[in-house]
Amino acid sequence: MSNQLQRCKSLAESKFNTQDDYQELLPVLDNEHQNQLEQVQKIVESNTDSLDKPQAQTHTEDTPLINKVDVNDVQSTEEQVTQYTDEQPETPQLQFQPIRFTPIDPKLKTFKYKLVILGDSGTGKSCICKRLTGYEKEPHCQSTISIENHYVQFQAATEAGQRINVDLNIQDTAGMERFRSISTQYVRTADVILLVFAHDDVKSLQNLEEWLRFARENNQNARIILIGNKADQKRNISAGVVQEFIKSSGIDMYVECSAKVGYGVGRVYDIKWAEKEQTEVMQKSSGCC
Repeated sequence: MSNQLQRCKSLAESKFNTQDDYQELLPVLDNEHQNQLEQVQKIVESNTDSLDKPQAQTHTEDTPLINKVDVNDVQSTEEQVTQYTDEQPETPQLQFQPIRFTPIDPKLKTFKYKLVILGDSGTGKSCICKRLTGYEKEPHCQSTISIENHYVQFQAATEAGQRINVDLNIQDTAGMERFRSISTQYVRTADVILLVFAHDDVKSLQNLEEWLRFARENNQNARIILIGNKADQKRNISAGVVQEFIKSSGIDMYVECSAKVGYGVGRVYDIKWAEKEQTEVMQKSSGCC
């Protein structure tokens, strides 16, 4: 077989990546003998499916070919978020979301609340604490030793829709075991407890079972919010695992955030302050209890 015919067969048998390949083939075929042309034409006809849609196959060096996908193989959104694989997912590009506090109104009643942050060391609790105070620069945080207190005031709504002033004491606790006894007294008086894990640390979520037990043993009434921090990092924990933890633990609310970027942290303040908590605070503030 001639070199030209061999070139024809090579081009014809391959999957045409561009329309240019097909155009290159045609003039060569026209110069071959009729019997050879018929042999090659059969091969060309077997590839007509790839030529019917030349635009779908056309590419440049900057535009890779798109693989054909069977519609029946496409997963639903729910399946995609719950499926766990060992492949490293693309790091999400999150944007900074500033927390806009509504200033307190002297005409409204003011209630004091305590929010305690629990979780393993290294999960970003101190950075979350800074963001919750409205800190907008990228925080550079060190591990907390014992307890750190921060304060912020703003307007919020109760479950009944009543507007109030919130005087919030945010208490950042140490994640090391040796400081657990110190944290106990703060957990007992907390109105809201944040349980923090890091998306890049599987163990930090596993250990939340112990942190949750510790919180509930010392406080039966506090609202508990699960915080999935470091959402800007590689995710080693699937959404399905997080959802299962929420269902089994009876968490009041889940917030996914990145304290480093400043994304999502403000959603903590979407919680509705419970009437029971306010009644207790009012009694304590008035000195009756």
